[in-house]
Amino acid sequence: MIREIRRFIEGNRLLKEGDVLLVAVSGGIDSMVMAHALHKAGFGFSIAHCNFQLRGSESGGDEKFVREYGESLGCRVHLKRFDTQAYAREKKVSVQMAARKLRYDWFEELAGEYGYSRIATAHQADDAVETFFINLLRGTGLGGLTGINVQWGKVIRPLLFASRAEIIAYAKSHRIAYREDRSNAETKYLRNKIRHDVLPLLGRIEPAFAPVMQDNIARLNSQHMLYKDMLEEKIKSLTRKTRDGIRIDTALLAGEKHKEQLLYEILGGYGFSFPVVRDMLRYMDGMPGKTYLSSAHTVVRDRNALILSTRKGSDDARYYLPSGHAEIFSPLHLCIEIMPREDIEISTDPRIACIDRDMVEFPLTIRKWKQGDRFYPLGMDHSRKLSDFFTDLKLSLPEKENVWLLCSGNDIVWIIGYRIDHRYRVTSATRQVLRITWDQ
Repeated sequence: MIREIRRFIEGNRLLKEGDVLLVAVSGGIDSMVMAHALHKAGFGFSIAHCNFQLRGSESGGDEKFVREYGESLGCRVHLKRFDTQAYAREKKVSVQMAARKLRYDWFEELAGEYGYSRIATAHQADDAVETFFINLLRGTGLGGLTGINVQWGKVIRPLLFASRAEIIAYAKSHRIAYREDRSNAETKYLRNKIRHDVLPLLGRIEPAFAPVMQDNIARLNSQHMLYKDMLEEKIKSLTRKTRDGIRIDTALLAGEKHKEQLLYEILGGYGFSFPVVRDMLRYMDGMPGKTYLSSAHTVVRDRNALILSTRKGSDDARYYLPSGHAEIFSPLHLCIEIMPREDIEISTDPRIACIDRDMVEFPLTIRKWKQGDRFYPLGMDHSRKLSDFFTDLKLSLPEKENVWLLCSGNDIVWIIGYRIDHRYRVTSATRQVLRITWDQ
């Protein structure tokens, strides 16, 4: 492992002379093995440990363990405690997303304050395989099948060559102590379901599954790099930067064989989903002026171009929900499932909407409510103004401002977190249920 980590760092040029290294250490087996191997390989570094305060006294135990280990190596140790639950509630994201955001933001702060030019995290080969399947299940392109990048900005992954089995063997042979996070054994998260249920099954079906998958991901990475280089030249021929933003020549785009994929490659990074891009192409020859919104950008159809620009502050943002099983994190964390009617029990939890799948038209949209909006509250056969509905609920002004709507076309399907529309309820005639869970 010591020779391998040195060879991997040199072969991928992860560190150069003069780099100042910060190593993220949680106390778990992966990060402890990484820190041990880096130390034995002769690399100097400081340690950063995040205490997300999610596991009670165990979180404090992790912090103490990492601090003492760092001191035993003679390393500078940075410790930080976060109120992760409060941050997740404030930002309306999952706890996992909150922890990731807090973690990397703090690493960047440390890099600026102490001059760290590289930040090492303990992602390993099995993590890359898990990420492959997570992205595959959620829907992805070639880029999502490349696992985890060996380098991303200042962040490097010097352990990405090693499998979980190799890491366990190294820890045993060097008697490396580590902390066990019991949540890693739970299967309520998708990554853990893949780790504990899916990958062992595939390993039994094909004993060489692990090395084959690592080779697959390596080849996909190479193919993706080639694809990106060729794509960059093609995008240059279709776009032009102007004072208004980026103009996409629709006449040239119309002549392309893979126009749908090309337009998505241009706009996907700005928050426009594949169904929205498809809609743009469908109506590309229509009247100018049609506008599409993502969280931070606007696309306006001009006579001979699509104009991409940065949005000014507005409450008119539209977010698009694709069909099929999916998970989105902006503007809310929503998990979407489609299942047969007989397989589901209708929930009374206001954070869960059970909707007749055949009644809605994709892509669904998510937007803020506005004055004049009406819907049919569940159990009622006539419409009501949302403002009157909110008054009955005695919502405060801040609560009203934070209300989001799920819409099908112009219809409100769900006042998220409050009530679904009666017209979209599950009935005895329902064949498939669209179940959407808001993870606060």
